[in-house]
Amino acid sequence: MSVIKYRVDSRMLHGQTAAAWGKVLHVDEYIVVNEKVAKDSMQVTLLSLASAGNKLQVVSPEKAFDIISNEKFKGKKTFVVFKTIDDVVETVKAGLKIDQVSIGGMFEEKGRDRVQYEKCLFVDEHDKECFRFLESEGVDLVHQVVPEYKESKVKDLVKY
Repeated sequence: MSVIKYRVDSRMLHGQTAAAWGKVLHVDEYIVVNEKVAKDSMQVTLLSLASAGNKLQVVSPEKAFDIISNEKFKGKKTFVVFKTIDDVVETVKAGLKIDQVSIGGMFEEKGRDRVQYEKCLFVDEHDKECFRFLESEGVDLVHQVVPEYKESKVKDLVKY
């Protein structure tokens, strides 16, 4: 059992995640990480529909740490999707060692002054702080929307 990819995408599971990445990586389980979503039964139901029949766990960052660090996976090839970059930070602060996170979808949000750097990469000063923290913890941050797109280093796209 192993995590085959960590990804940030505010849309969580959708066509690019479940269809494109899921098929290329032969995913058999998704772990979606966001405390608010984990407490919303309607969101969990919708995510289970989007998981294309694969196993699904929707959990808080602390629970994600517990599941991943203790290898309490239900599948053999687990794809972890964080709703926000803050979810990654919280999970790392809980003690999880992550080598690389692929940012696939950080979008404009009401009330935030995010600047667009790529089609699906909108960043504000708070996000830059998160990037700096994660890199200081040894996390390699990359941006890649779908498998067919070239992977780019976030630090080459966004100056932080």
